Amino acid sequence: GSATGAFTLDPSATLRFNSNFTLGAGSSFSASGLIQLANGTLTLARGSAFVPATNVSFTGGTLTGTDAFTIASGLTTTWTGGTMTGTGLTTIAAGGTLAINTGNPALSGRSLTNAGTVTSAPSNYLILTGNGTLTNTSGGLWDFQNNAGINVSGGWAFDNQAGATLRKSTTTGTLGLPIALTNAGTVDVKGGLLSLDGGGSATGAFTLDPSATLRFNSNFTLGAGSSFSASGLIQLANGT
Repeated sequence: GSATGAFTLDPSATLRFNSNFTLGAGSSFSASGLIQLANGTLTLARGSAFVPATNVSFTGGTLTGTDAFTIASGLTTTWTGGTMTGTGLTTIAAGGTLAINTGNPALSGRSLTNAGTVTSAPSNYLILTGNGTLTNTSGGLWDFQNNAGINVSGGWAFDNQAGATLRKSTTTGTLGLPIALTNAGTVDVKGGLLSLDGGGSATGAFTLDPSATLRFNSNFTLGAGSSFSASGLIQLANGT
């Protein structure tokens, strides 16, 4: 189906998109209840950013379209399955949260910008296909709470901008970052080993806890302003 009108949900209500549906210009949602994308394709064709005023559960299906999808401050999108694609940008605003839990969702050629918080729960990873960029902007935290992280095919990069933090929270095990990293902010390794497998460059900081190791495993450039904490271990394994 399709919509150019309003959906109003009571606090205990859930609206599930379970087949192909298009959100057109004028479509809107109340600031209560839960929006769930379960199956089919939800096409964003509103002509403006889709900014739900309530939490979203993305369990399956596909979100696509030219419009941006924005997770607003104080709200959470729980992403356990399905694919985000299309030319629109997915954005987590300051104070918003994208929680990758339970399954292995996918970004297919749709870039993602985070000014809030992105978390990856244990044993789950984000699948990247096509080409795109994961951008962590000032104030943003991208927190790998696991050692699975990212599975990639295609051309992707991670842009950790000034004032942003890319963190490995797990205190044991190895987390490989298989895409090119540009670090102008902070890479924070709480323990175990973070392996920079996709190469990249840095003008920002690397902070390592005493039990942490940072491995350079592909070509990497340390530029002006790059720095390292006085703890942990730096390992040069491969590349230049």
